[in-house]
Amino acid sequence: MGFSLRRVRRFAVFVSGRVRRLSGKTRCSVCMKYYKSHNLKVLPHCAHNYCRECLRRTFLRLVDDGGESTVPPRCCGHEITLSITGDFLDGVENPTDTIGLKEKYLQVLEKRTNDPIFCSRGCIKDGDVELDAGLDTKWFITPEEIREEEDLAICGKCKGGTCTLCKMPAPHIAEECGIPDEAEKEEIRYKRLSGKNGWRCCDSCGMMLSRDVGCAHVVCRCGNDVWLAF
Repeated sequence: MGFSLRRVRRFAVFVSGRVRRLSGKTRCSVCMKYYKSHNLKVLPHCAHNYCRECLRRTFLRLVDDGGESTVPPRCCGHEITLSITGDFLDGVENPTDTIGLKEKYLQVLEKRTNDPIFCSRGCIKDGDVELDAGLDTKWFITPEEIREEEDLAICGKCKGGTCTLCKMPAPHIAEECGIPDEAEKEEIRYKRLSGKNGWRCCDSCGMMLSRDVGCAHVVCRCGNDVWLAF
């Protein structure tokens, strides 16, 4: 039986992949190139591999798309969080950039998070502690650092806790919470839970919005633009 050129090429690809695997390299699930393990991030839910360039490109598209994508990015329906990306997002994308890709993403995440939580202990973005800092300078606590079942958010900078209900230092007992009314607490928990499930209240009329398919940007019936993220 003769060998066609197509069969020879397929065999060459097979051998090449085999050699790379034996040399300790793994294929990126996006660009299909082979990399050493330290140049790849393995997503815990679906076991897909992302090389540094592909992972940065994924977050860069989200930062530059004008609010059309769901935050955070997802693979196989599961979130790609900052705890997964590690140092792959560190550094600037272009020499003219004043802040890195990670900082750009945090700005987008903060803007599109439903009921964002900031450190109640004075941590600020550029510096150590400033007790009277405004929301634009306070340290933003990412959704993955929040324990919703405990009503507790852990600051990634000082490791101190903040109550997700009254936004004061935590943990504290129920009697010390700045939101004494239990019905009001449940309302806040409901809004936070709805945000985690992709729903969001319209800032203009208060209507709860959700989506089945499409981008994260929807227009409420009152005409207000709403981004369905956290």
